[in-house]
Amino acid sequence: QRKRAEPRPVLVVCATDVALDALLEGLLAALPSEAASAPSLVRVGGPCRKESLRPHSLRQRVLSERERDEGHARAWKALSKQQRELRERADGLVARLLREAEPTADDLDEACSTAQIMSLCSDAPGGWHDIEEALSLWLEPVRKARA
Repeated sequence: QRKRAEPRPVLVVCATDVALDALLEGLLAALPSEAASAPSLVRVGGPCRKESLRPHSLRQRVLSERERDEGHARAWKALSKQQRELRERADGLVARLLREAEPTADDLDEACSTAQIMSLCSDAPGGWHDIEEALSLWLEPVRKARA
């Protein structure tokens, strides 16, 4: 006696949403009515133009699940708001740091060529400046303008 195989997921990939919708409509039409309404078919893709397939779209399923679980929906909204506020705060801090931070010798070493660093350090009347000293002298007009 032959055992019936367990159902396995099938992935269907189509080049366009229109082709995907046509294929899925054909599959749904071929299934018995109780199987066609079962939640085993999930449409993942761009916007669905076929009304008969909308209940099967991943986006619609997620929205339905969220609506069903009111506590989840409230928590999701609160977390989304908190995430948005934290992102705005982080963006503000980064902008402030970029306005206020002065470059370091390590920054110069990463961003400048050896010739550029030598040019900056060679401006001393008695020879060469240390890189930190040269950077400090170069930034002096900027510091005075901020004050």
